[in-house]
Amino acid sequence: MVSDCFPNSETIDGHQWMQYLKKFRHQWCSLYLRDQFTTGMLTTQASESCNAQVRLFLKPKHNLDEFFIHFNCLLADKRRKETESNYDGKQSAPYIVLEKSSILQHAVKIFTKNIFNRIQEQYLEIEDYLIELVPDNRYDGFISYRTYKMEDGERSDERVTLVDTSTATLVCDCRMFRTFGVLCRHMLKVMRFLGGFGNDSMRTIPDHYILKR
Repeated sequence: MVSDCFPNSETIDGHQWMQYLKKFRHQWCSLYLRDQFTTGMLTTQASESCNAQVRLFLKPKHNLDEFFIHFNCLLADKRRKETESNYDGKQSAPYIVLEKSSILQHAVKIFTKNIFNRIQEQYLEIEDYLIELVPDNRYDGFISYRTYKMEDGERSDERVTLVDTSTATLVCDCRMFRTFGVLCRHMLKVMRFLGGFGNDSMRTIPDHYILKR
């Protein structure tokens, strides 16, 4: 029983600390989903979005034949919107702030406009970050780099990125790529740093970080 976990016959309703945590229960899931690919969308958001689109074409009164007819209309509408999005993306290329960046030059060719803009936002932040090798911290062929920025004389947003240059693999402990599918500023900082020292595999985005829709 839950009540057995609280001394003096306390319950959750009478436990001040548990009531405080309950106020933020909408944030609980994101804490445990940092290693899951969600694109930042909560399960309820995805469900509500899908339901809203389905309601435009499907009604409870439809029989089986009508259901499949309207369902095909729904699929056709989704395909049409994707085609329009692809066309719009090809008609106008996103603006590259740092034209000399080989990483951004590669990204603009392979990603949609929205994804590219998100990657560029991360890339523009790396100027504020410092990088250092983490000594004596090798794991299964990976080398560790620490990235951070200084604010008021103190380190902030300090992250460790594991790198295997032989396979062009990077893993950052912020988990942004694993969750959102977008390279984080910490990984991009390490890529530019290594690319500047002649590592060609880090001058463009490795294939395994180019996700399909």
